[in-house]
Parts: sequence; C-alpha cells; structure tokens
Amino acid sequence: RIKLINLGIDHQSNGRDVPASRSWNRLFAQIVFDIQNRVFIELRPWIRLPEKAKTSPSDPTGDDNPDITDYMGHGHVRGVISLGKHTITFLFRDNLKADQKAALQLDWSFPLVRKIRGYVQFFTGYGESLIDYNDNSTRIGAGVELTNWL
Repeated sequence: RIKLINLGIDHQSNGRDVPASRSWNRLFAQIVFDIQNRVFIELRPWIRLPEKAKTSPSDPTGDDNPDITDYMGHGHVRGVISLGKHTITFLFRDNLKADQKAALQLDWSFPLVRKIRGYVQFFTGYGESLIDYNDNSTRIGAGVELTNWL
C-alpha cells in the first residue's frame, strides 16, 4: 500500500566558498510503498532547477556544477527491509545514459547495547558527496546509530 506521497523543493549545498562550492536545487516527487510493515520502497524522481551560468570560475553566483545530473541522475530508488532487529537499506541511482554513471549504497544496522545500534555502509559509484560528485568512488564506513526510524 502507499504509505507516503510527497512533493517538494530540495536544496543541497556543501557550504563551501568558491572554488570548492557545490550546490543544486531540485523539485522532487516522492512515493513510499509499505509492504506488510517490513519492506518500504521509495521512488523519488527529481527535476533540477536551472541556474544562470557563472561569468567566471571565481564568480560566487551562478551554477557551481552544471553537469551534476550527468552524475546524480534524475531520481533514485531506495528500499528498507526490516529483518527482526536488523535493518537493511539500499539506494540505487543511475543517469539513464549509455555511460551508466550510477551509484549503489547498502546499509546495515543491527543491535549493539540497549537502543544503540551498529551501522555499516557500503557505497560505490558517483555522487557520494557533493565535493566529488563527478568522481567514481567506493567506500566502506562503520559507526553507531542512535535511533532507528522503523
């Protein structure tokens, strides 16, 4: 069944100054499906809002990254699966072009002590962060999760 329908505007920025500044704005639609309160699937397409071109590389106004949709695409699919006390999440994004600049993220959270949970994340592809959105990277991270939204 449909759990959520949402429309909105999303601004994402790394908060840095030129020349390391990266930001973009987009309109998005979001629909989340709930399958027996254990599996959630999110479809989130977006349209980038156009910005004016920079007059020079040091211009603090204008588009910091005009090619960002070549790497971040026009949406993602996310899934969350609850397996008892463990939660598996995946995110897939693709630019839907022949060069296949895609991203895959897998997360696993699991109980540690009381309400504190362990967290492991694997990412491969483009756009893991704004500063290197156009670099293909593979990363593994680990940490703790203070809350589980399921």
